Amino acid sequence: MPDYSKISDSDEELKELLKEILSEIKKSGYGQQIIFDEFEELRNDIPHLSKKSFGQLLKSKLGDLVAAKAFDKTLASDIFKQFTDQMFPF
Repeated sequence: MPDYSKISDSDEELKELLKEILSEIKKSGYGQQIIFDEFEELRNDIPHLSKKSFGQLLKSKLGDLVAAKAFDKTLASDIFKQFTDQMFPF
């Protein structure tokens, strides 16, 4: 079970991290609109979510993006780790 305690309490920090990650994703050649749509939804939900809810939603969205072949498990795991300091539990 993931521990979401390492997720930042700051909405602004979370939004900035999402922005940085999207930039990295673009540089890696992953540019599908689905990625941007999912991350935009996540960004918009930040003010309304607890750390645990944010972590669970992030995990769900990353799983959906891997299932949709928008990117691979390694990238999803790297993104999850940037927020939670843990490996993505596939």
